[in-house]
Amino acid sequence: MKITEVKTYLVNAKRQNWLFVKVMTDEGVYGWGEASVEGQELAAEAAIHVLAERSVIGEDPRNVDMIYQKMYRHGFWKSGFIYGSAISGIDQAIWDIKGKILGVPVYELLGGRVRDKIRTYTHGGPQNAAECIEMGFAGLKTGVGPNIEVSNDRYAAAKSFAKTLEAVRNIIGDDKVIAVDHHGQSTVRDSLALVEAAKDYNLHFFEEPISPENAQLYRTIHDNPWNVPIAAGERLYSRFDFREIISNQWLDIVQPDICHCGGISEIRKIAYMAEPYLIKFAPHSPERPVATAASIQVAAAMQNFDILEFAQTVYLRPTSMISTSSLLTVTSRSRRSRASALSLTRKRLRSTPMRTFSTRQDTEPTVLSRKSKIMPQVRSMLLHGAAFYGKIPEAVQKHWRSKKGIRNGAERTNLRTEEMPNAYVNRETERILRIG
Repeated sequence: MKITEVKTYLVNAKRQNWLFVKVMTDEGVYGWGEASVEGQELAAEAAIHVLAERSVIGEDPRNVDMIYQKMYRHGFWKSGFIYGSAISGIDQAIWDIKGKILGVPVYELLGGRVRDKIRTYTHGGPQNAAECIEMGFAGLKTGVGPNIEVSNDRYAAAKSFAKTLEAVRNIIGDDKVIAVDHHGQSTVRDSLALVEAAKDYNLHFFEEPISPENAQLYRTIHDNPWNVPIAAGERLYSRFDFREIISNQWLDIVQPDICHCGGISEIRKIAYMAEPYLIKFAPHSPERPVATAASIQVAAAMQNFDILEFAQTVYLRPTSMISTSSLLTVTSRSRRSRASALSLTRKRLRSTPMRTFSTRQDTEPTVLSRKSKIMPQVRSMLLHGAAFYGKIPEAVQKHWRSKKGIRNGAERTNLRTEEMPNAYVNRETERILRIG
């Protein structure tokens, strides 16, 4: 078996563009991956096709690690979010192919599952906290607050932040998760003021209190006297980037992103690195359907897994995973709330424009353009993860019609994919793993 072609699909997802990768073989088996990177999707797409021609096409997809090493080591430039995203998308797709070849879910290739449920949190605040819990999430992640410039008035910002946390905690109760993402926007002193403000609200973690460029600064924040756990890692792109911060135990939770850190091959190694230091593993996974499916497979097999990010958007509603034939199902909501959420999803889900670019052994790259009907059944792209997920009903395997162009100045085109994946399902494992 040889890899013959690598295709990319740019998909408009409103606040960003998704970048999907499809790796084809000469025996008809193919795999899906994702390399979405906000604002730089065209650069990542170009890098994917450079890597495909240089290191991927012509290789046996069963040799996953060898292909990864060729992509990472055989070029002079080895890291960064563009290159890391390109490697990630291809790597996920190759793991998907191997799972199909062997007839098992990807987590079986990683040593098998160590849990029956994957705990998830979503994004929100006081305005939708009750809805998030009703939908079955273990908790939610919020921000410091609207229109707050921490550097202008550290103490006013901390006071306002504390009110936000108090409001959320009062709504969801003491047994649910609250996390905070600050996106590295403050100095060490300003971040410490915010961490102190959170001390009374049982924070699950405070994410990226500072920018990750200077890892040593995390030591000061991690050693805070208020016992607030610190998390980071979405902007670290390989186990080599994580090495210093893990070995010095400057984080309580690592958050590598499977779209940027090197895919399944690398994210599992980062989790393994963190385990002997008793550092938890909570993959960063915002609003990316195939990448979320891949993250779930890794989470199922990692001993130190903690919780998975799961963005609640019109494309990624958790009810879209309700399917008796899918590998992963949601079980923690009532029948009534499921029906209500699914009805809301039907009203909100809209068609999605796509653009494809193909790298082949025998032809020049091509662009395909054609309109197609919106799929009649409402399911998210999460169910299109092939070996990452379970069987997809035939009626779901339809195509999107296009209304809006690709964002961020990309080419305005419509596209029909040749086919959506006829996903493999292992009957013995289709009901084992559940999201709680």
